[in-house]
Amino acid sequence: MIMKNRKSFIYQCSRIVTIAMVIFFSSCEEEVPEPLVFDPDLSSSTTQVGEAIVFTDYSTGVASRLWTFPGGTPATSTEAEVSVTWDAEGPYIASIEVTFTDGTSEAKDLPVQVGSEKYTRFVFGFEVDTMVEKSWETWSTNSSNGNTWDGIANFEIDDTQGADGTSKSAKITVLSTGDELQIFSVNNNAVLESNMTYEFSLWVKGSSEITITGVELTNQLILEDVTVQDWHNYAWISPVALTDTWTKHSFTVETGDISEYYSEGKANNAYTLIKFTPESTGEVYIDEVSLKEVQ
Repeated sequence: MIMKNRKSFIYQCSRIVTIAMVIFFSSCEEEVPEPLVFDPDLSSSTTQVGEAIVFTDYSTGVASRLWTFPGGTPATSTEAEVSVTWDAEGPYIASIEVTFTDGTSEAKDLPVQVGSEKYTRFVFGFEVDTMVEKSWETWSTNSSNGNTWDGIANFEIDDTQGADGTSKSAKITVLSTGDELQIFSVNNNAVLESNMTYEFSLWVKGSSEITITGVELTNQLILEDVTVQDWHNYAWISPVALTDTWTKHSFTVETGDISEYYSEGKANNAYTLIKFTPESTGEVYIDEVSLKEVQ
């Protein structure tokens, strides 16, 4: 009986030692790190005003992330999944930057189209000064350096008034006459498809002696560091005499077969050029420049 209990005791001790060794060696094994995978996605790249798009980050090995949604609600998020809405039509570029556990990071832009508006409202509605400054340029026939108005006129943002319920607008102060003045967009331009119909519109007001003589949609390419304007669509509203009240002017643009110019059949950088020839000094106000696809 004593011998049996002794054997049982030894057996129990050996079991304890074995279990302890398993635990010890298991704890010594290196943990396999989670793979570093960058995989953001969105439920749709098109939506309507007020309708949500769900952005999901399926990335693994993530230490932190930051979503950015210009013009959207919310404007930013650090969540793996976030539902976003926009309250104005236009193209937007959402983005995400992920930092992984090894300290490296990756980023990605995710373009979104809200409604049928082809222009970014911040820029073509003149609501964000810094974006407007980067996205619009001026030209005059007789300016000394060839690419600014250079004392002939001034371009600025008027934050005291806007058209159609907005708070800001573009203000052009004409200082001298006899020159054709142009204002044109250089960033956030439109992508136009072949054989499509678009409605172009803008709101204007100003001194009655000043007329807007025309609007041109032009696709700009840069070939070997040289800017080439090789597709034009003159959408004239000439001449439009200004009044002291905001007035909306609209007209239709037909693109035709753009594949005659570009093999992909698209004008990928179509910018807006507004021309006017003042017969006297005064002010011109422009707001809510729009280009919408006609359904």
